[in-house]
Amino acid sequence: MFAQMRNNSFFWEINQFPEDSSSILHITYRITYESLVFVKDKNMYNSGLNFFVETFKNGNVTGRISDSKNVSIYDYSLTNSANHYVEGMVSIRIPFGEAKIYADVELINSDKKIKIPTKELIIASRDTSKILNPIVIKDIKSEDGLYKYLLCNYSGTIPYSDKSYSVLIPIMKTSVPELTFKIKQQNDSSFTVIGEKVISGIPDFKIENKSILIRQGDISDTTFSFYLINNFSNKLNEGRITIEVKDEPNIKHGFLDVLWVHKPLSLSDNERAIRILRNIEKEKELNKLLSVDKEKYYEELKKYWSKYDPDESTPYNEVMNEFYCRVDTADLEFGSLDIDNGSESDRGKIYIKFGRPEKIERTYSESNQTLEFWYYGGSINRKFVFEDKAGLGNYILIN
Repeated sequence: MFAQMRNNSFFWEINQFPEDSSSILHITYRITYESLVFVKDKNMYNSGLNFFVETFKNGNVTGRISDSKNVSIYDYSLTNSANHYVEGMVSIRIPFGEAKIYADVELINSDKKIKIPTKELIIASRDTSKILNPIVIKDIKSEDGLYKYLLCNYSGTIPYSDKSYSVLIPIMKTSVPELTFKIKQQNDSSFTVIGEKVISGIPDFKIENKSILIRQGDISDTTFSFYLINNFSNKLNEGRITIEVKDEPNIKHGFLDVLWVHKPLSLSDNERAIRILRNIEKEKELNKLLSVDKEKYYEELKKYWSKYDPDESTPYNEVMNEFYCRVDTADLEFGSLDIDNGSESDRGKIYIKFGRPEKIERTYSESNQTLEFWYYGGSINRKFVFEDKAGLGNYILIN
């Protein structure tokens, strides 16, 4: 359990669609394997969760619903994975007006619960012309001429990454085949995109092959039109964006947050993120970065890494991400009784510079002395030898 409970990577989002006297709420969730608690049973590792939802209006419970998921895997390394996950959903109707949504997650094999902030919603009626919550999707599938949209499911945010995501824009009281949208960022930069109408009426949310899909529902209900904005997210920086319907001032705007979902933990402290550059940079450059106001550390850090960016046409920097992911791994794997942060150890420094070695070997002696050999091939073509004299995990680079 100590090895597994590193993060609480739990995401949930609510998509509501007004009907005649109430709204239907599709409440979806996603939790990564690293946040679950796995127990070994023979050659399997088993885990799961229970997801509970209560809706309140005027202090009274208006609905309760739950969902459960079980997971069984063979590979122990996946129990710490941030890239493998469980998804689920519940649907519930709630009357118009102000409402509160409470959710709770119980982790199977543990007495731990994941705390989820309460969401307060205005359950809207159909008599307004507005953009409802934009829905972020990550894939489009065609089957028998019908399109299905794979829900991104990261709490209604666009992941800041090297991948490109699309958005479904639900708008009431309009049915034109295309609309022009203006995307504005916090720094006042903006661009326009064309959205094509792809769904009419309230869509169906279904789970297929353990993923959540959105598809055309009842076509007799023409209240809603969904417009698809394709593959634009790689133009976006972290932060909030506003989505406006150009030349349609009567339609209220919508917004989305662009979130670095799997942002390396080492980037949570901007000063430390700069100081750790001493592994690859001269002290003079570090002092230059640290000479600005603390509020500008992150901005300066991104400027520093821009010269290594393999794709300058997008804000996301793959090399910066790789470096700080290596710092996170080094912190986790190479600490000792003497060094809390493994990135400060000799093994951590080599790992940050060169990545994971192709092969690791160890030799032991009766006096607790341990030698560890790291082998790199290819263009690196080097061998590093570390010695742990006392057997306490403090490996020193000796050759």
